[in-house]
Amino acid sequence: MGLNPNKKHRNLADMTVEVTRLEFERRPEAVLAIDSPIYLSVEGDVLHQKEWHYRGQVVDFALNHYVTAHHPENPGEGTADVARIDCCHSEVHQHQFYRSGRSQDRSVIQTLHDLPTLEEAESVVCACYDDCYLEMANDWPNHLDRWKEVS
Repeated sequence: MGLNPNKKHRNLADMTVEVTRLEFERRPEAVLAIDSPIYLSVEGDVLHQKEWHYRGQVVDFALNHYVTAHHPENPGEGTADVARIDCCHSEVHQHQFYRSGRSQDRSVIQTLHDLPTLEEAESVVCACYDDCYLEMANDWPNHLDRWKEVS
């Protein structure tokens, strides 16, 4: 018995072709439009905001909450990352770090792998930017509390 024992001739799917996945990378023409700290507290909580724009929209970003070396909760001598949202690895994703050195928690907000074009991926990045910014700017005390957790 062969691959197709029926009388109907059917073309079988060619399973040797690899599906290409979009590897999201910021286009070289994108301009770094914002690269600045936002001071969240007098103790030394900082949200560093970076945005790259192309044709009037945000096409890549990184929002990083860290504590300064002088922060009363920082046991180290330098700055320490608390939480971050960025667009690396073809995903918009969030990191939660821990002062204790415990492994970070990482959660995907939006995947960009399955989108057919860079332009569509950029549109998705732009569409989710405002919510990500508000999450980092408004929820920073909760990120700090989680960072301080012992276990």
